[in-house]
Amino acid sequence: FKDNFGLADLDYPFDALVNINLYIDPTVAKLIGVPPGWQGFANAAFVPKEGFAAFKLPAREQGAIIFGQYGKTDLSYDASVIYHEYTHAMIGTTRLASILPDVYGLDHLPGAMNEGFADYFAATMTNHPVIGTYGIGALGGAHLVRDLSVIRRCPDDLTGEVHADGRIIASALWRIRALVGQPQADAVILRALQSFTKATSLPAAGKLMVTEAEAEDAQLAKTFSKILNEHGVLDCERFTRW
Repeated sequence: FKDNFGLADLDYPFDALVNINLYIDPTVAKLIGVPPGWQGFANAAFVPKEGFAAFKLPAREQGAIIFGQYGKTDLSYDASVIYHEYTHAMIGTTRLASILPDVYGLDHLPGAMNEGFADYFAATMTNHPVIGTYGIGALGGAHLVRDLSVIRRCPDDLTGEVHADGRIIASALWRIRALVGQPQADAVILRALQSFTKATSLPAAGKLMVTEAEAEDAQLAKTFSKILNEHGVLDCERFTRW
């Protein structure tokens, strides 16, 4: 992010905690129906400094990325997972972190976009559209691996799960990258992302990206607008006909 785009927000070291397991207290284990003791942690996450206080753990001023270990699978071995979680750290806690009320109920798409942008930047940095081939594939099966080259659209492909729904924006951005090239696509997307708030909606995010593209080139803006429209981003309404 710094070398390619001059984004120095995270220009400092912060911790990566690996081989994470969870200790399940006997009382809790009985309530949730699992054996007590140490259990594998089948996930990875960026935990901001506020998150450690929530778990009554010692503070880590810059936050940390944690990588679980589950059976023989070690999530810190998967480059796409590392880049994905680091992008969450770059997005931070002031962007795409709200649930929005709308006429249909609670809209979780800011959180889905948080996952989608993390997938996109992981894919563009590795130059490979598949996220979690090793880490996610080994834990949950190939059907959970997220392939950004597979087109997803709003509202047709909404599921209510943020990682799955994040593929809508991520697959649109991957198509844009293929058409305009990585440097230009990444730069426009990252500039737009920096203007997002906690409560930026999916259509608003799309319009901000088109605006950033317009500042660079009219044809570039047309490409962004065309692809985002084809994925339902610019006019997404969260309903399908029964």
